[in-house]
Amino acid sequence: MASVVIVGNSKNILSRSRFPIERGALHPESAALEPTLSHAESFIGESGSAWAACLALPMEHDEKALTAKLDLSRCTENQASLER
Repeated sequence: MASVVIVGNSKNILSRSRFPIERGALHPESAALEPTLSHAESFIGESGSAWAACLALPMEHDEKALTAKLDLSRCTENQASLER
């Protein structure tokens, strides 16, 4: 049950990073662009910490396999998002 809460928190925190990213995309000329993007990066880091806490929980073999697959997908998607 704890993993469900942690994954939910990680997802919600990552979703919150979209707001400053979109603000930066809409106003790239803004003097506050760097602090805005740094704010987004802090959300992404916080989401990563929550995800790491989930990975640190004890898991059964089938959970570990599923989590490893999800972790790979999550890392791939996060990297692709940063490259866009």
